[in-house]
Amino acid sequence: MKHDFNHKAETFDSPKNIFLANLVCQAVEKQIDLLSEKEILDFGGGTGLLALPLAKQAKSVTLVDISEKMLEQARLKAEDQEIRNFQLLEQDLLTNPLDQQFDLIVVSRV
Repeated sequence: MKHDFNHKAETFDSPKNIFLANLVCQAVEKQIDLLSEKEILDFGGGTGLLALPLAKQAKSVTLVDISEKMLEQARLKAEDQEIRNFQLLEQDLLTNPLDQQFDLIVVSRV
Protein backbone atom coordinates (compact mmCIF):
# COMPACT_ATOMS: atom_id res chain seq x y z
CA MET A 1 0.00 0.00 0.00
CA LYS A 2 2.81 2.43 0.86
CA HIS A 3 4.36 1.84 -2.57
CA ASP A 4 1.03 2.60 -4.28
CA PHE A 5 0.63 5.92 -2.50
CA ASN A 6 4.26 6.87 -3.10
CA HIS A 7 3.64 6.25 -6.80
CA LYS A 8 0.48 8.44 -6.82
CA ALA A 9 1.86 11.30 -4.69
CA GLU A 10 2.69 13.79 -7.44
CA THR A 11 -0.69 13.41 -9.18
CA PHE A 12 -2.91 12.87 -6.14
CA ASP A 13 -4.23 16.45 -6.03
CA SER A 14 -6.62 15.95 -8.94
CA PRO A 15 -9.60 18.29 -9.37
CA LYS A 16 -11.89 15.53 -8.05
CA ASN A 17 -9.77 14.98 -4.92
CA ILE A 18 -9.52 18.73 -4.30
CA PHE A 19 -13.30 19.08 -4.66
CA LEU A 20 -13.95 16.24 -2.20
CA ALA A 21 -11.47 17.66 0.30
CA ASN A 22 -13.12 21.08 0.09
CA LEU A 23 -16.50 19.49 0.87
CA VAL A 24 -15.09 17.76 3.94
CA CYS A 25 -13.39 20.96 5.15
CA GLN A 26 -16.62 22.92 4.76
CA ALA A 27 -18.51 20.29 6.75
CA VAL A 28 -15.90 20.38 9.53
CA GLU A 29 -15.99 24.17 9.66
CA LYS A 30 -19.81 24.16 9.99
CA GLN A 31 -19.92 21.48 12.68
CA ILE A 32 -17.01 22.39 14.94
CA ASP A 33 -17.20 25.45 17.18
CA LEU A 34 -14.04 27.37 17.98
CA LEU A 35 -11.87 25.61 15.42
CA SER A 36 -9.09 28.08 16.32
CA GLU A 37 -8.73 26.32 19.69
CA LYS A 38 -8.60 22.77 18.31
CA GLU A 39 -5.66 20.43 17.86
CA ILE A 40 -6.45 18.25 14.85
CA LEU A 41 -5.08 14.92 13.66
CA ASP A 42 -5.39 14.12 9.96
CA PHE A 43 -5.13 10.31 9.85
CA GLY A 44 -3.77 9.18 6.47
CA GLY A 45 -3.70 12.78 5.32
CA GLY A 46 -1.61 12.27 2.19
CA THR A 47 -0.74 15.53 0.45
CA GLY A 48 -2.54 17.70 2.99
CA LEU A 49 -5.75 18.35 1.08
CA LEU A 50 -7.67 18.43 4.38
CA ALA A 51 -4.91 19.31 6.82
CA LEU A 52 -3.64 22.47 5.16
CA PRO A 53 -6.98 24.33 4.89
CA LEU A 54 -7.83 23.27 8.44
CA ALA A 55 -4.41 24.43 9.70
CA LYS A 56 -5.26 27.95 8.53
CA GLN A 57 -8.03 28.01 11.14
CA ALA A 58 -7.01 25.50 13.83
CA LYS A 59 -4.60 25.81 16.73
CA SER A 60 -2.49 23.01 15.21
CA VAL A 61 -2.72 20.13 12.75
CA THR A 62 -0.74 16.90 12.72
CA LEU A 63 -0.82 15.00 9.45
CA VAL A 64 0.16 11.33 9.67
CA ASP A 65 0.68 9.13 6.62
CA ILE A 66 2.65 6.01 5.67
CA SER A 67 3.87 7.49 2.38
CA GLU A 68 6.98 9.65 2.50
CA LYS A 69 6.24 10.99 -0.98
CA MET A 70 2.73 12.10 0.01
CA LEU A 71 4.22 13.81 3.06
CA GLU A 72 6.82 15.52 0.87
CA GLN A 73 4.02 16.99 -1.27
CA ALA A 74 2.26 18.19 1.91
CA ARG A 75 5.50 19.71 3.22
CA LEU A 76 6.09 21.61 -0.03
CA LYS A 77 2.55 22.99 -0.01
CA ALA A 78 2.80 23.99 3.67
CA GLU A 79 6.03 25.86 2.97
CA ASP A 80 4.52 27.55 -0.08
CA GLN A 81 1.48 28.63 1.96
CA GLU A 82 3.66 29.60 4.96
CA ILE A 83 1.72 27.38 7.34
CA ARG A 84 3.60 27.01 10.63
CA ASN A 85 1.15 25.22 12.97
CA PHE A 86 1.56 22.01 11.02
CA GLN A 87 3.41 18.80 11.86
CA LEU A 88 4.11 15.85 9.54
CA LEU A 89 4.69 12.30 10.73
CA GLU A 90 5.53 9.25 8.62
CA GLN A 91 3.91 6.51 10.63
CA ASP A 92 1.41 3.67 10.43
CA LEU A 93 -1.09 4.52 13.16
CA LEU A 94 -2.68 1.09 12.92
CA THR A 95 0.50 -0.58 14.17
CA ASN A 96 2.08 2.33 16.05
CA PRO A 97 -0.53 4.66 17.60
CA LEU A 98 0.29 8.11 18.91
CA ASP A 99 0.29 8.91 22.63
CA GLN A 100 -0.80 12.49 21.98
CA GLN A 101 -4.45 13.50 22.37
CA PHE A 102 -6.39 15.56 19.82
CA ASP A 103 -9.64 17.50 19.87
CA LEU A 104 -10.62 16.31 16.40
CA ILE A 105 -9.53 13.48 14.11
CA VAL A 106 -10.28 13.65 10.39
CA VAL A 107 -10.06 10.62 8.13
CA SER A 108 -10.89 10.64 4.45
CA ARG A 109 -10.22 8.16 1.67
CA VAL A 110 -8.05 5.90 3.83
